[in-house]
Amino acid sequence: MTRPFPPFLGPPWVRRRCRPVDCSVSDGSPAMTHRDARETGMWIDLLRQRFQVDRVAAQYQPLIRLGTGAVIGYEALARFTTPCGDPVSPQGVFQHLHRCGGRVLADADLDLKRLQLAAAPDRGTIFLNINTHGLSGRHGTDLAARLGRLRALRPDIVLEMVEANGKAHGGALETATGLLKRRGLALALDDIGAPGSLVSLHQMMQVDYLKFDRAWLARRDAPLGHPGLAMLDSLLGFARATGKVTVLEGVETAEHLDFAHRIGVDVVQGFLFGAGDRSDDLALADVVTRPEPRAGTARRLRALGLATAGELHP
Repeated sequence: MTRPFPPFLGPPWVRRRCRPVDCSVSDGSPAMTHRDARETGMWIDLLRQRFQVDRVAAQYQPLIRLGTGAVIGYEALARFTTPCGDPVSPQGVFQHLHRCGGRVLADADLDLKRLQLAAAPDRGTIFLNINTHGLSGRHGTDLAARLGRLRALRPDIVLEMVEANGKAHGGALETATGLLKRRGLALALDDIGAPGSLVSLHQMMQVDYLKFDRAWLARRDAPLGHPGLAMLDSLLGFARATGKVTVLEGVETAEHLDFAHRIGVDVVQGFLFGAGDRSDDLALADVVTRPEPRAGTARRLRALGLATAGELHP
């Protein structure tokens, strides 16, 4: 089915292309509601309007077992580009979608996760970043069910949730965690210790993986007894006592790797081990209708009821 271009974009022959891409969120511009998004073609058209995003790809950053050097899995990351091939900040993209409503962001999450799973390496656990705000709303149970169905495409997945950055976000995390744990999904708490984040003891007790933000690396030369290192040691001790896997993110140098050995994390992740493989770019409009290049996967998606935009967005 051909999708008409939305009225606010105009036809392609009069559209200005390749303007400088502004990835910041303008607080002065009115946020588009979910109803607006549905009328104009949902999240894809929102990104075209705001950022001129034209193509999307998935990048897979390896996670390395510290003791053996083995790759245990990959974190799947979304990569966006303009028609001219200029990269667009993923953070800016998801911030804008968040302003458009939790359900809009959740729809984008689902479509992108399907793409990331379809193009992922054959072996290893795939870590998928999810947004918890949509799960805490009135569509939360439905969205949790759809995330659970992704496991039929790839059983070995872990859903990553970011640390709380406020009381409201903490409540969303607790709701999301409960919904996903009831479906037996493996969970990771991401960005622990990032500037501005809050430690949620409830979340730490519920998840299977604890991922520590690269901010901890700034304390690697701190003297013995430093409060930050004492806190980190306590958190790692809790993880060991409860059987949780610990991951240190942002490892980029030999000094960072030495710090990871000293504190005793299980897994490391970062550019020291490469940026990771990247899938072929896919036209943004094809994400919901042609999610992956591999033969046979489209048939599996149809069998699961995930092959079309209509099925994903009733």
